[in-house]
Amino acid sequence: MIKKFIKYLFLLLPNLFWGQGNITAYVDYRQNFVVFDNGIEKTLEIQPVVNFKIGGKCVAYIDNLGYFKIYENGKTKTVAFGTNIDYQCTDNLVTFFFNDQLWIYENGEKRMLSLWVNNYKTSDYTVAFLDNQKNGLYVFQNDELKKLEDVQTNVIDLNYKVGENLVAYTLINDFKVFYAGETFEITFNALPTSFEAGRNIVAFNNPIEQTFSVFYKGVVTKLEDFQPLWYKVGDNMVVYKDQLNNLKIFDKGEVKTLTNYNVQDIDIQDNVCTFVEQGQFKVYFNGKIEILEFFVPVSKILENNCVLYLDQTNSLKLFDGTKSQIVTSERVSNFDININTIIFQNSAGRNRIYHKGVLY
Repeated sequence: MIKKFIKYLFLLLPNLFWGQGNITAYVDYRQNFVVFDNGIEKTLEIQPVVNFKIGGKCVAYIDNLGYFKIYENGKTKTVAFGTNIDYQCTDNLVTFFFNDQLWIYENGEKRMLSLWVNNYKTSDYTVAFLDNQKNGLYVFQNDELKKLEDVQTNVIDLNYKVGENLVAYTLINDFKVFYAGETFEITFNALPTSFEAGRNIVAFNNPIEQTFSVFYKGVVTKLEDFQPLWYKVGDNMVVYKDQLNNLKIFDKGEVKTLTNYNVQDIDIQDNVCTFVEQGQFKVYFNGKIEILEFFVPVSKILENNCVLYLDQTNSLKLFDGTKSQIVTSERVSNFDININTIIFQNSAGRNRIYHKGVLY
């Protein structure tokens, strides 16, 4: 029992302990493909790349000749070749799919998960997929491949969603959650009208009681007697509008009312929730609500418990969970953030990077 607990402990810990986030990438004005790695910029390709994706610890891309490559720890590896490669890059994993095969790349090594996959879904620490050859729903987690259910590949009643450290799924008439190495049967012979998965949590409309409930760390709790107007799941929490249009949040086991006013532009990611109330841009984090601006931002990104947004002058600002600060007063045309590394393009079309308080 102790070994089992330790094995899945890392899946329950906050994002803070995972993914370095000191990396990003861009295409410069010469069409060179450049990676920024912990303060150092390197040109990886002098020919235009087909596409690229940035993870917490690496950059994956398909080069001009169709080679699938991964840059990690200062080195570039050629992983596969083909014109039909589909890949996903998360904080800790790279999954790629081609010729009906599903592969995973982790810690410098690649590993085949299945020879024949119908579809797959992935998060930072979990991959789930329907295996055509073995007729089953499988999950890969913590370096272990496990069969969750025997499933015929032509089924139409299988629906599954992957959270950071769990898999929620409906099969035939049952609703189940795989979490911390165990499968929990949530409802029997009744399917939820909707469900969403996050870290340690699954929110769902209970079809038996017609209520709104959550599965949180192995326990099912009813939140509302009526199904909500809207809801979305993050890490250890779910934000929703109840039947009276109140904005509420279930955060680490407790339900709170954020506001009784009508709000717009609600978003949630990781442990951060933002919304606009009476023209004010607000953030909920760590049990508190703060006003970030007295206007609606032009655009925003929520990532790794941070809020990155453009103000009305197109200046770029960052809320890092403790304070707000100006990243740049330059006019910004587009921007992105990878854990703790910000990249943006100024009005002159130059790519600039903000990392650990330094603007490159």
